[in-house]
Amino acid sequence: MIKIISRTLSAVAAVACITSAQAGVITFDDLDPGTSATALPEGYGGFSWSRNGSAPIVAYSREHLESNSGFTTGVTSGSNAIFNAYGVGPAIFDWLGQDSTFDFISANFTSGWNDQDIMFAGWRDNQQVYMSQRFSIGTDVPLNIRLDWRNIDRLVIYSENQNDYQWVMDDFSYNVRVPEPATALLFGATLLGMSRLRRKNS
Repeated sequence: MIKIISRTLSAVAAVACITSAQAGVITFDDLDPGTSATALPEGYGGFSWSRNGSAPIVAYSREHLESNSGFTTGVTSGSNAIFNAYGVGPAIFDWLGQDSTFDFISANFTSGWNDQDIMFAGWRDNQQVYMSQRFSIGTDVPLNIRLDWRNIDRLVIYSENQNDYQWVMDDFSYNVRVPEPATALLFGATLLGMSRLRRKNS
């Protein structure tokens, strides 16, 4: 009986860990950056975009640009994209969802003015769990960087060239991972049933 109970609890615990993924793409086109640029508001898309003193992340509209640079080619859908203002420091994107994480799928990148290399790190519960290779980005053609990182709560973007090297990002694709309510109810009901069974056989 003890072995049966143990195996049943292990199986149910595994089921209870199942999560659902809700897909989304942030295009930044619902923002109104005006004629210059505006900082992304706290909580936009479920993220904090400029935490812990990281580089400010601002949105802009291609409609107000005159120069032919990575800022124009970097807008890959609609009219808006974002960039790391001043090109200083790493950019830190923190997920703000309660009891959930996210999957970083992909995004499109260009460099604002000069070719550069960027790297990514994925974090969960204050521990780094992913580190990417270097990606070279230029001003002419957007690069779709796809990482498919699962179950993280922080994404960090590093520019190896650091100061004055701004990158442009658009079409941020991600999944939100949340526990399935049905599996949580199943877990609780099974625990209650097993508890009653143990009392009955004791």
